[in-house]
Amino acid sequence: KKHVKRVSVKKQYKIGKMSGIFTIKIKSGKQNKYDSIPLFLIIKKYLKFGKTYYELKNLIKNGFIFVNGKKCFNINYPVGLSDTLSIPIITSRFRLFLNTRGNLKLYKIGVNEENFKISIVQKIENLNDGFRKLITNDQRYYLSKDKEIQKFNTVLVNSLNNKIIYCLNFDIGNLCLVIRGSRKGCVAAITYVSNNKIIHLMDKKGKKFVKSLVDLMVIGESAYPFLNIE
Repeated sequence: KKHVKRVSVKKQYKIGKMSGIFTIKIKSGKQNKYDSIPLFLIIKKYLKFGKTYYELKNLIKNGFIFVNGKKCFNINYPVGLSDTLSIPIITSRFRLFLNTRGNLKLYKIGVNEENFKISIVQKIENLNDGFRKLITNDQRYYLSKDKEIQKFNTVLVNSLNNKIIYCLNFDIGNLCLVIRGSRKGCVAAITYVSNNKIIHLMDKKGKKFVKSLVDLMVIGESAYPFLNIE
């Protein structure tokens, strides 16, 4: 199927559920379909660069849209958390990230952030010659010899050459983003880390709460985020 019923999609698609029956269906890809948006709907509903289906289709098929620094020709391509979107002809760059309400939102970014993204390490496999295969939440893998990188850590990667630049651990004082469950989208600092993988946090208003580390993404150190989320 190349379409899906409008009543079954999430509100973050920003489409009228009563203005038609079907809408474009997201393609199965590296991002989770529940936490991503089709590229076609981002250009139409978020950026509002075209009005008709054929205008937007030609814009994407002609290679004017870059996702994570690479040309994307698929209108159904899933753009998910921390992915970057750039349009060189108008020198605009954006990042898809969670807002304080837990919904996906486009943030404007600079040239220095265009080719960088953060991902969560979901699985680690040991290879020959001391290499380790790190599989992230967006189903990409990276090779590294750094044994300090552990499961559920966040890594800052270069999307062009697939190289890990830095690793963010669950240390006291680091900034975390809640990516699922209650308080989704909240940014808080780590105050205490228990032995059973439970993280104690405190937000900007001084409210304290507890989350499991599988529900968190480390986005900065010492109260300074690595990415622009404002």
